[in-house]
Amino acid sequence: MPTLFTPLQAGAIRLPNRIVMAPLTRVRAGSTHIPNSMMVDYYSQRASSGLIMTECTMVDAHACAFMGEGGIYSPAHVAGWQRVTDAVHAKGGRIFMQIWHPGRAAHSLLNNGEQPVSSSPTAIRDSVTSTPEGAKPYEVPRALGTEEVPRYVEMFRLAAQNAQRAGFEPYLATNRRFPKEQHPPQWRTLPVYEAGFWDSEGVAESSLVKWFQQRYRALRFRYGLTYHFSLFGLLWAVRHRFSEF
Repeated sequence: MPTLFTPLQAGAIRLPNRIVMAPLTRVRAGSTHIPNSMMVDYYSQRASSGLIMTECTMVDAHACAFMGEGGIYSPAHVAGWQRVTDAVHAKGGRIFMQIWHPGRAAHSLLNNGEQPVSSSPTAIRDSVTSTPEGAKPYEVPRALGTEEVPRYVEMFRLAAQNAQRAGFEPYLATNRRFPKEQHPPQWRTLPVYEAGFWDSEGVAESSLVKWFQQRYRALRFRYGLTYHFSLFGLLWAVRHRFSEF
């Protein structure tokens, strides 16, 4: 009978036990979004788990949803995360990176004045986000144009490539933020119901579907990316389908 400490073959990765560390937002990277010594210590201290999943990591300099989150969009970020993976691997651990773009959960005060993007100009309501100027309501995003989809796909492709360069295991997770999301106890790999990019009818179609399909194709074959339906995310999506649109 398998136990919590029984090894597990997860695809191409052999886990020494079945303890998986879920993504936990630590916001310790500072204004540069470059992983620092505190983050090296944090992840390496947990290397004995079967698998570590990092906090959500920015794919672009204008993809910030909260202060202090890590990024993976420049050589400096690659070097910072390399310190993390080296420390984890030195202790026999395995670590995946979760890459993301926050969509309408972003705020211009966190992104050098750049307006958040989504599938429609619909803000997250009845909630606030922390900014350098204190708590602020979420802003009304601009609608992402179909012609912009390739640029966002390229963001994810480069982020996946940078994660590989930084020494992460060759399987990645990507995430889009649901409105007011709480961290579900599961891996968040390409959830289909991505409320931050819903259209005005609250359904996954038009530019969202094109964006999803192109992003998945860009990453799947090269980096072994997988996805699943997130029941928790779907419940949030249904709630906001009727309360916001």
